[in-house]
Amino acid sequence: MKTFDELREAKIKIDNKFVSYHKKAEAHHTQYANSHDTERTNIQDDDDDYDEENDNDHADAEDAHNDAASAHKKAMDAAKKNGTDSTQYKSAAKLAYSSSENAHGNDPDFESIKRSPAKKKLKLMKTF
Repeated sequence: MKTFDELREAKIKIDNKFVSYHKKAEAHHTQYANSHDTERTNIQDDDDDYDEENDNDHADAEDAHNDAASAHKKAMDAAKKNGTDSTQYKSAAKLAYSSSENAHGNDPDFESIKRSPAKKKLKLMKTF
């Protein structure tokens, strides 16, 4: 006789391509957020050429990428828990997609970063 977990797993359809995509997207946005944080540190350290507006732009972009990374993590977790056909996953995937669009829609230019910026760009994929 199968256990409850075995029955649940047999019923849930998980598309590993979607799980892999969300894992990659989470890492991508985390790296971008870290790049924006580094840029902000460099801007703040340069007393002669401090640009508050640019600093704020990078702070906003860092927040947007952190939000996108979090949304992709939630989509990945929903896929693993409920399957990629579930309403929970589809809802989380839509949020992750729109968060990614938002994050890449407001990326300010890097001016003083002392390391190579994150690899551009993540190809957005509708998984819902």
